[in-house]
Amino acid sequence: IQVFHVPEKLTAMQATLQAAPTIDFLVVVSFGYLIPAWLLELPRVAPVNVHPSALPLYRGSSPGQFVLLYGEAQSAVSIMKMNTKFDQGAVIERLPITVSPLETQSSYYDKAFELAADKLPQALQVFADNGNATTQAPPPADSPLARKLSREDGYIPYEIMQAALAGQTTMPTTATKLGPVLAELYQHQPSLTPTQLVDRAVRALTPWPGVWTTIPEYKDKTNVRQKVLAGTISQNRYHPTLIQYEGEAVKKLE
Repeated sequence: IQVFHVPEKLTAMQATLQAAPTIDFLVVVSFGYLIPAWLLELPRVAPVNVHPSALPLYRGSSPGQFVLLYGEAQSAVSIMKMNTKFDQGAVIERLPITVSPLETQSSYYDKAFELAADKLPQALQVFADNGNATTQAPPPADSPLARKLSREDGYIPYEIMQAALAGQTTMPTTATKLGPVLAELYQHQPSLTPTQLVDRAVRALTPWPGVWTTIPEYKDKTNVRQKVLAGTISQNRYHPTLIQYEGEAVKKLE
């Protein structure tokens, strides 16, 4: 198999790739950038993208995180025919995934891409044999865009973290100060309890962008950042099992 390494930008390889032997498929996984039109036109059969959500749900660069944040019990890996728009091409096949209540960001992506690696060759073979006739355009859906996340998205006010640890069923008024992606989640699902919100956030946003709060006082210091890396739910209360204070090593809790 001929291999090309892109030095900086795809445009630097345009002439070389266009002069290369004919290819059947262009397969893109976790690329995160728009593919230029000239590259989409290269494959004889189709350019395809492997996207770890049930498109059109959770289009964007963080699909697994949003699947977990929004509490989906079922998801899919979508194999789609790419066009010049992000994640808006016709869907060739959806490979179903059952999402565990204990699923984490890492386990979700491992599961999704192991499934894709196993099923993709057959899906592409069927697609090619049927003359591209099996595609279906994704219907419009009112779902959040699974946008790129930032550190601020993982912020949870101290009052909400304490409410989760205490098993309170109502959200403190500081919910309006949640990180942007969590505030959007709470706006869509206002019945979430503090425990549910913290649990979903930790599983979905670890290791990046991470879930953190600010402790009013810790070791004679004020406003110390605390990261929650893992935890469990017991009797409707959230129990952190791995935490880290600013400037300290990770602590494992009983």
